[in-house]
Amino acid sequence: LAATGAWGRRLPVPHGLPRTVAWAGTVAGAALGVSAVALTVASALAANWPLAALIAVLAVASHAKVAASARACRHCARLA
Repeated sequence: LAATGAWGRRLPVPHGLPRTVAWAGTVAGAALGVSAVALTVASALAANWPLAALIAVLAVASHAKVAASARACRHCARLA
């Protein structure tokens, strides 16, 4: 809460924080992309493929959301 809440606007930003957040988001987005591909392949091979396909769709949606956030963080890190 101190980093993202009301105090976050008043406290100074540590020097490497924007770059660290950008790289963490990029790694998370890449991991979600790889897991989405793995889950899609697994759903084709699974006996309970509707459940595996649903999980793959959720992984793709999570990847899209995290990748967009990581892209915005990288843009902010370049401005700093």
